Amino acid sequence: MATSDGGDGNEVLALVAAAEGDSEHPLAQAIVHAARDRSLRLGRADSFEALPGHGALAQVHGRRLAIGNAPS
Repeated sequence: MATSDGGDGNEVLALVAAAEGDSEHPLAQAIVHAARDRSLRLGRADSFEALPGHGALAQVHGRRLAIGNAPS
């Protein structure tokens, strides 16, 4: 897994886990757990907007994230 700008999978996982850190959603908790299992350093989201049934938009460390289902 890689980001569009060449980042690696652990970087993606850490960013998404930071965004999902306060979520009670089972998938979000699994993401955070996986990041902690890899001993990744997790930050906090600067902003977060839940999109019920679709995912979330967030900003972490100045990077904008779209997390969830692909639009149909």
